[in-house]
Amino acid sequence: MVSVSENFKDLLNNYQVEMETPKSESEFASKIEEDYGEDLKNFVYDIVGEPDKYSVSIDVGSDKWLNAPVATIFNADAGSDYMHGLFVGYSFHPKSGRLFVKIDQGIRGIGGHFDILYMRGEMLRHCLDEVPEEFKFEPNKCAAGNILGKFYQVDEINEESLEQDLKYLIETYEQLMPEYEKVSQLNIMDLSIKLREIYDQKWKIKYPKISTKS
Repeated sequence: MVSVSENFKDLLNNYQVEMETPKSESEFASKIEEDYGEDLKNFVYDIVGEPDKYSVSIDVGSDKWLNAPVATIFNADAGSDYMHGLFVGYSFHPKSGRLFVKIDQGIRGIGGHFDILYMRGEMLRHCLDEVPEEFKFEPNKCAAGNILGKFYQVDEINEESLEQDLKYLIETYEQLMPEYEKVSQLNIMDLSIKLREIYDQKWKIKYPKISTKS
């Protein structure tokens, strides 16, 4: 029986050693992208309501190995592709034996202004009523584009937790897609103004300084 959790553990436990083999010669690379990718796709399709709208893949690099492989789960209504839109993803960190599951934003089309991603993320998080503690955004641990996410140590990965957490993320992701479409149309000045309004209304405290340079 296929087990996505065992696939993920295999990736994390053996990836560092396999990187010593050129990617083009590695059967393990093909196994991850093809076999494990197909298993993840079926896992996702059993959860989502409209599988035809979703694309699912695992990427370990093109010519060379990625230090941190990624899996992406993307709904066609959330942008032109995952690099220009909103997606659910897994980041694998073999060196530290950790897995990070997240809702994230693509980094293309922002002209290198990563503060835009952070501001969009703040606005999207403001749309959520309540986020479980383990999924809350932590600026010192998360990339600017992350909306929310959760870390697992390799020995914490199991099928039940993966399924439960992915169901929560897919539900949240689909809730946020129409909001993402709105915020992605705002320029950095408009984002800054709206965030100031949110901070002032929510906390009644002085809002942080946000760059409005284009």
